[in-house]
Amino acid sequence: MAAEGCSSVSGTMRYFQTSTVCLRILSAVFYGTASFMIVVVNKTVLTSYGFPSAQFLGLGQMFATIVVLIIGKQLRYVQFPDYSHDVIKKVWPLPLLYLGNLVCGLGGTKELSLPMFTVLRRFSILMTMIAEIGRAHV
Repeated sequence: MAAEGCSSVSGTMRYFQTSTVCLRILSAVFYGTASFMIVVVNKTVLTSYGFPSAQFLGLGQMFATIVVLIIGKQLRYVQFPDYSHDVIKKVWPLPLLYLGNLVCGLGGTKELSLPMFTVLRRFSILMTMIAEIGRAHV
């Protein structure tokens, strides 16, 4: 009888592990799809429709992200700390780096062809990984 209980627990654990792996894979696929679609939409808006300001587009996307996060927090889909000056002090240089990345990235999206922009973006991720591996061995 005890063996049956252990078998049941083992089967339940295996189900949760498989479920967790599937959720992680689906999250990665969703993130990759969303990232690709944002680049495609930005490229289309900036070039095909001739939208004049990449910065305004970026600020609009940032505002929409903040609104979605606030709604998600109120509906308890996401959790993050409330606004405080301590949080700002802890992450201070990151918002400036993000804005710089936003301006340069959208400017690059407007000026480069989509395949070249994608190649450069993927190459920068590869170079960051190589630099991190090299730093870990030093």
